Amino acid sequence: MSTHQSDTKHLMPHGFHWSVPVVVLSGLVLTVVLFWLVRQSELASFKTRLESDVALRTDTIVNKIDDTQLVVIALRNYFAASDKVTRSDFADFTLPFLQERTEIKALSWNLRVASDQQRRFEEQGRSEQLAPLGITERNSNRQLISATARDAYYPVWYIEPMADNRKAIGFDVGSDPVRLAALEQARDTGKPTATERIMLVQDGQPRYSVLVFNPLYAKGLPVATVAERRQALQGFTVVVLNMEKLLAASLGKSAPIGLPFDLLDLSAPKERQLLHHWSARLNGDGSWYSILFPHIPATTRKISFYGREWAFVMTPSQAYMANNYPLAYWLLLPSGLLLSILLGSYFRTLTTQHQRLEKVVVERTAELVLSETSLKELNTHLEERVNERTRQLETAMLSLSQAKERAEMADQIKSAFLATMSHELRTPLNSIIGFTGILLQELGGPLNAEQSKQLTMVKNSASHLLSLISDVLDISKIEAGQLTVAAVPFDLAESIRKVTQTIQPLAEKKGLQLEVVIADDLDGITSDERRVEQVLLNLLSNALKFTEQGSITVRAVREADEYIVTVTDTGIGIEPDQAERLFKPFYQVDNGLSRKYEGTGLGLSICKKLVELMGGSIWLESEPGKGSTLGFRLPVTREVTP
Repeated sequence: MSTHQSDTKHLMPHGFHWSVPVVVLSGLVLTVVLFWLVRQSELASFKTRLESDVALRTDTIVNKIDDTQLVVIALRNYFAASDKVTRSDFADFTLPFLQERTEIKALSWNLRVASDQQRRFEEQGRSEQLAPLGITERNSNRQLISATARDAYYPVWYIEPMADNRKAIGFDVGSDPVRLAALEQARDTGKPTATERIMLVQDGQPRYSVLVFNPLYAKGLPVATVAERRQALQGFTVVVLNMEKLLAASLGKSAPIGLPFDLLDLSAPKERQLLHHWSARLNGDGSWYSILFPHIPATTRKISFYGREWAFVMTPSQAYMANNYPLAYWLLLPSGLLLSILLGSYFRTLTTQHQRLEKVVVERTAELVLSETSLKELNTHLEERVNERTRQLETAMLSLSQAKERAEMADQIKSAFLATMSHELRTPLNSIIGFTGILLQELGGPLNAEQSKQLTMVKNSASHLLSLISDVLDISKIEAGQLTVAAVPFDLAESIRKVTQTIQPLAEKKGLQLEVVIADDLDGITSDERRVEQVLLNLLSNALKFTEQGSITVRAVREADEYIVTVTDTGIGIEPDQAERLFKPFYQVDNGLSRKYEGTGLGLSICKKLVELMGGSIWLESEPGKGSTLGFRLPVTREVTP
């Protein structure tokens, strides 16, 4: 009995022990790879949308900031072109700017007052009842006090709107180190210069503002050097910008999209860089996104602002993620798992049936061996015993023959079952492709973007599976000798152009250049037009799949009584020792668990067999990292094999 069990185990094919786990594992691997590819595609689309929204927001703000340059330039030019500007002149000139631009907190004219001119300035301010304390500065408690002695002062003299900024008149902006640094830079360079963030003397609320100093020099004096500019300085026109109102004026009327950001002054120390925080202004359920994306990277855009470097740092909120990053592709994982389990169950059933048939064959063979041994031992006995054993042997042989016939019939049934299942799968797949095409054409009603996207995914997946089934049927027919090729005259050049036109949109989508070079002496050929086009399309699809940048070139020439067609790409290439194995069924170059390129490994195997059936040959030349050339040659004329 132990010998019988040993023989049974020995005769069972080794592959059947592993077919079920291999099928399930392959399905899971394909599911993970497909999930990863779709996820990368969704992430790329999200990044594109995010970059577009960031650019739109920042461009809107930058345009508003650029608009303030008109005020900075206009105010200085007004003083430079006027012999004398009175307080009422200043108020009339600045009124339109203040009415149209809410982000401007104030516009002022700051005189340069030398120490020996301080008393006269203060007397004039008191006489106009505008600066009762004279020239002032702030103490450590932010209270206004009389300014300490300095070589020069830069007090606010004219300022509008007067009602909101009256107590700033007489304040020496040079008493504040932040303001002083900016005005000295403006004085020495002759260019408008912005300050760090500041708190205004006249502002009772903790809001940040920025001053832009624009120097004004005395007419007729040279200003070519720093020393000359310091000597000729008369004062500064000043534009006071409120950061909160600047952003509100830029984005206040735009629809909220859940994209908060910080406006930073990178030229300032770290603790004083924040100019204003713009909130998301949009609520939404983003709980899943906070789990899947706990750390969303910020997007930064830098700009120059009057001698300082500002930056917009934008971080998408969970509400923004919920509105712009769909999670439907996660359904691929449970769907792929279910499909893998179903395929595994199907192969397990086939394996069990095959093992049962093997067991019957082994048992019948063992009985035959036992009968033959008994016959030899009884050969010397009486003729009746010999006849009796002979009849037993004939009975055993008949049983063995019947068992063999049943085994062959079971094998035929299995083959017919696989072929029928393949055809039965194609019918619903064609229905799926057809009905999704009808839905995508919106014949049954309009679709939203998400529905169109999901239907496109279903149609592409069904088309891919249909192509896989067709490849399996083709390779099965070829190996069974059931596939025949025609020998009909047709225009080879026209077929090449037709196939390349089919693949052209896919090449353009990947940014690849598709070139077609056809020799002038390329004319008719007698062969199977459909199979030739099938081979060329497969070679082009293979080149397109493994080429990320560069070009794909199709060449067709004639050499004596043969046509030679080659497809050259600038893709990844392969090692020379893999070239021959590439034409074997199911072999692929990148067959690891995390393949980048999808496929079954049947395409080139089918091409090789089709070309050989048409009397030709196929070859591959490749260099890793530089690309590959796949080519085939066919006779100009071919007789049909009877």
